[in-house]
Amino acid sequence: MKVLICEDNFVVALDMQEQVREIGHEPVGFVTRSSECLSAVERTRPDVVLVDLSLADGRTGPKLLETLSEMGVPSIVVSGEYGFLPDDHGAVAVIEKPLHVRQLVRALSLVPDDRGLGEAEPETT
Repeated sequence: MKVLICEDNFVVALDMQEQVREIGHEPVGFVTRSSECLSAVERTRPDVVLVDLSLADGRTGPKLLETLSEMGVPSIVVSGEYGFLPDDHGAVAVIEKPLHVRQLVRALSLVPDDRGLGEAEPETT
């Protein structure tokens, strides 16, 4: 599975990339802003995007989740601020930081195999 990471903390993003790689998926890079994320989605065509709620351009994660959902791109929230997340966030799963491999494996297992045809329900892990 191709995974794009949208995280403004360089160290956290590198750790997330390594965890994605360790569990057998392909990290296709990381970005720090919502606009960069949307450009990277067009360029890399990821299967899922890991999204922090607060990015380099502010608390733009919730709007980014909405946009990704409209584009048919599954997302997983990885944030310490998930309490600010609206109920209709559209993400496949929500993971509280710090990220643990076990949580990531479970969340990625919820990503639909075929965009738009999956039956996975949003879940908090």
